[in-house]
Amino acid sequence: QALSLFNSDQAKMATCPCSALASLVFVAEAGIGLWIWSVWSWRLRMQTSFRAVGATNLVQEFQTYGYPTWFFYVVFACKVTCASILVLAIIFPKPILTLIGAGGMFVLMSGALLSHCKVKDPPSKSIAAFSMWFLSTYILVALSQGCVVDSAPSDDLVRTCSGGVVALACFVMWLRSFLRGDYSFGNYERLDESLLKA
Repeated sequence: QALSLFNSDQAKMATCPCSALASLVFVAEAGIGLWIWSVWSWRLRMQTSFRAVGATNLVQEFQTYGYPTWFFYVVFACKVTCASILVLAIIFPKPILTLIGAGGMFVLMSGALLSHCKVKDPPSKSIAAFSMWFLSTYILVALSQGCVVDSAPSDDLVRTCSGGVVALACFVMWLRSFLRGDYSFGNYERLDESLLKA
């Protein structure tokens, strides 16, 4: 039975146009996981080159887009969940995990790109969002081509260990920000709402 399962996975992978495409799925999953967790942890309070014009932290960026506070929390929960699912999919390669994580991230990053367009940000502000959108799209295309197969962690120890390192890095980013109080969003400096409506 184990042999038949192995042969089944081999058959599915055989439909993948190139083995390198399958390997790049892991790289894309790791890239998205690390980037999204960095944005929603130690870079929350930072003024970065990708922030919407006039925003010095992520809370202000959502204000600039005209979104309510509750929407900020919803996006936060959805993005870190999808990013975490993709990191989990590195350790446990399951097509369903890959589909949920990449599909959710594709929708979220499409929204991020539209938000940048909404406030007429220069194209340079959208580079990070476009990169995450592109990687999500790549993963979905690779998934549709049979480049992601259902396999056990023990089938590829290098991938499993690499996924563990990525997961640990994401956890350390979260823990550092939690201990620093970065998730006390009520204490963030906000933009003057009257100026935003003017």
